This record gives sequence, structure tokens and C-alpha cells, in this order.
Amino acid sequence: MEKYKNEHGTNLNVRSIYLLNPLISSTMFILRTSHYISLKMICLRKPSWWQVILSEVTMTKNIRILILEDVASDAALMEDELQNANLNFVSRVVSNRKDYLAQLDHFSPDIILSDYNLLQYDGVMALHDVRSRFPDIPFILVTGAIGEHVAIEIFRNGANDYVMKNCLQRLEPAVQRALEEAREIKARKEAESALREAHDELEMQVRLRTDQLQIEIEEREKTEESLREAMGRIKTLSGLLPICASCKKIRDNDGAWVQIKLYIKNNSDADFTHGVCPECAVKLYPNLFLNRQ
Repeated sequence: MEKYKNEHGTNLNVRSIYLLNPLISSTMFILRTSHYISLKMICLRKPSWWQVILSEVTMTKNIRILILEDVASDAALMEDELQNANLNFVSRVVSNRKDYLAQLDHFSPDIILSDYNLLQYDGVMALHDVRSRFPDIPFILVTGAIGEHVAIEIFRNGANDYVMKNCLQRLEPAVQRALEEAREIKARKEAESALREAHDELEMQVRLRTDQLQIEIEEREKTEESLREAMGRIKTLSGLLPICASCKKIRDNDGAWVQIKLYIKNNSDADFTHGVCPECAVKLYPNLFLNRQ
């Protein structure tokens, strides 16, 4: 980060030059100096175990942070706080609605840090704009003193958290917590999507199997109907049969004269076995019966 030396030869961070701005009042200078020193002292403390783990997790990817702030020095303080917490990130600072909406599309932020009061714009409107288009992007309000009704309103509208500008040591934990919540929401939505896909696949398989069973049932019903029709067409002989008084042939439906045996076979389910009745046997084999007598 770029440095410069003052008249005493001390290296100063460019982003902290705002402390030497001659236009600010002495009271504001004291407050900002005290705040800046307190933040630096906090950063010198040994990080806790969870901060170490989170910093290791975030080392693999730069978090994209969109900062909506019309006071450049306040935006610089936020960036300093996150850098001093060893958070790997890239940031974009915007100060109006037009640039804010443009960066939502072009920068695709992982999280948004927004002031509450801006010229012709405010944090609630910014929250509404992002929720209407990107409902899962974490949104943290970073502002000065706000009333309880304002805090309730921003949470009701979907903000993940809010951090007071005089307590920026809460910013990095709030960012990590909001990002973790976003990851959990994303994982849950992916699981729900996978579950829906599995359910849809199962439903499709059931529907296909149901259709297949319906086809099988219809085919079986057709087979049964064909069987019933065949049973109804079983041939039976009834009524008067035209038979020749001499040769004993029977006239069929086509007008042809056929032997009784063939007629019965063609017009019924009966068939013939061959044998000899007793009277014919005597006529055919008289010697056999004479010997018996």
C-alpha cells in the first residue's frame, strides 16, 4: 500500500490522511483519531482460533465487497478494518444509485456494505434494490447512530446485520457471519433443488411405469375380450340339417354336399374315433360270430 512521510519522517498510510484534513473540526479530529487508534490496537491482538480458521478458509478466494458510501474516508476505514483482519477481498466503492446498480451487474459482489444516509439515496432503498434482483447477496448496514425503529425496518427488509461506524471492530466478524449464512442458504437451496430433481425423476419413472401398466392392462383386456368372443363363437349344431335320404350326405352353408363326418368336424368341436357297432360287426365278420355261437 502506498506510503508517504510527514515532517517528522513517520510513514503514514495514505488512507489515513483524512485524519490530517484541516477542514474537519478539532472535535471530529479527536474522535476520528481515537477511533482509528483503537482499531489499530485491536488489530495488534492475537487472533482467536475461529478468526484463524476463517482467514484460512477465505485465503483461497478473494471476497468481492461492494461498498455504498458517499464519504470516501469512511469507506477507507471499512477497507482498512477488513485488511487488518487479514480478510482477502477486492472492493468497489460507489456513492450513488446509478453506480450501485451498475456494479451489482458488473462486479457481482459477494457481500454489500452500505451506509444508511446518502445524498438522494439511503440504505433501505439500496437493500430493496438488491433484494428485488439478487435476494441472496448478504447486506450489512454500516452507519452512524440509528434509532430502534430504523434497525427494525432494515431487518424486516432483509438486512443480515448492521454495524455502527464507531464500532468497526464488529465489521469483519459480521462479514464472516453473513458470508457463512449465505453459504448455508446456497447449500440448502442446492440440496432442495437436488431433492426436487430427484422427486421429479421419481415421479416421471412412476408415471412411465403407470402408463406401461395401463398399456399392459389394456392389452390383457383386449386378449380377454378376444377370448370371450372366441368362446362365443364355439361351434354348436342345432336345428334342421338337410341330409340326403340315400347317401346320407349333408348340404353345408355353401350348398355343397359333404359326408356327415366332415360336416360335423367342420361345424363343431367334435371329432371322430373309429370303431364297429355290434350289428355291423356281425355283418362284417359273420364267421367270427358263428364260432362264438
